[in-house]
Amino acid sequence: MGLNLQLSPLTVPFGTEFPPTVQGLLVLIAAYEQIIGGEDFSGVNFGATEPDPADRDKPWFKTDVSGNPIGWFAWNGSAWTPIPTIVTNGATADRPINPEDGQLFFDTDIHVQLIYDRGAWRTAAGSPGDVKEVKAATIDEALTNNPGWERDTDSDGRFIAGVTTGTGFEYGDTGGETEHVLTEAEMPAHTHATRGNNLQADGNAANPSGIVGGVQVNGATGSTGGGEAHNNLPPYICYWRLVKT
Repeated sequence: MGLNLQLSPLTVPFGTEFPPTVQGLLVLIAAYEQIIGGEDFSGVNFGATEPDPADRDKPWFKTDVSGNPIGWFAWNGSAWTPIPTIVTNGATADRPINPEDGQLFFDTDIHVQLIYDRGAWRTAAGSPGDVKEVKAATIDEALTNNPGWERDTDSDGRFIAGVTTGTGFEYGDTGGETEHVLTEAEMPAHTHATRGNNLQADGNAANPSGIVGGVQVNGATGSTGGGEAHNNLPPYICYWRLVKT
């Protein structure tokens, strides 16, 4: 249904004289003009108050009590519900040239809904400071597909741990090693058994050099191992990490 309103003249009574002033002429013309073209227009509901049942066949432009717009609503048979809207969409090159803050656009090249904010198009999803990982062949591809995000270089090559105030895990703290060689102090406490031979008394008074009934120690236990650093990392895969600006 279209709404095309027009002015249509009525018939001026026979013998009507022209007024002597321009203002009088305008009043005369206005009295014998009618607006046509609105016969099929049933009107709209407007305001903060829910429309009467008799007006539920008309859309409702809802406002707050101060008259600020909220949006269009329609009666679904049992309640007033928001009327679905389709966001303006198109290729990246079709983004509006002079958008307003808060304006929405669905980019069909990257399949993402965008919002214009602080002078730039940004993804509608995410708040400033949000961090996420992205699968992409290059960082340029990752940033192209996520307007309003930038590479989080602070966390390059690091796992993220939650802040726990007062326990040594404060915001922005870093630590840890990918590989580490254990020091002696870090090794578990342990002992090594010695080796020896039980000797019997030889009973030769002329040769008393043996240890009668004792143990002769054969020497140190020796050492082994290469002392290489061990890997502290669990199985991992690397993606691009981005932060919302």
